[in-house]
Amino acid sequence: MNVFSFRDVLLSTEELQFVVEKVLRLLSKLDLQEMPPLVYQLLLLSAKGSKRTILEGVITVFNDLDQKLMQEAKNDDSIDLDDSTIPKEQLRQVEGTIILHIVFAIKFDQDLGRELVKVQESSVTLNGCTAGGHKQIFMPFQCRSPLVCVQNT
Repeated sequence: MNVFSFRDVLLSTEELQFVVEKVLRLLSKLDLQEMPPLVYQLLLLSAKGSKRTILEGVITVFNDLDQKLMQEAKNDDSIDLDDSTIPKEQLRQVEGTIILHIVFAIKFDQDLGRELVKVQESSVTLNGCTAGGHKQIFMPFQCRSPLVCVQNT
């Protein structure tokens, strides 16, 4: 899917929101190696709007992958994750690439950086409370992305 072509098309707020939500749904179904280019295109598209939706969507996708990886590790009762459905090393490499894309996008769009801070603040507020009887925690991608962005700006 080429999201890049949507940058040149005049879209209403609702149409842009629809495109972003559709692409984010597709993102969670892609192979890990196919994710960084699509996230990069989404970040470029964020210049037209829907910054919060894009950032929350990307964070959610990787939080879900991290959660699945942790659940598999817990179920396997072993440290060796070579047989898992999500290769841990590959996931961390893809997350690192996407964090670099976020840093690059923030260098050109400071509003995106401010929105990332707002998203993280709302996550801290939500995660500070108990949900469903147990405390929620930050996932690795969610922790690293703002730290790297702050370091590189």
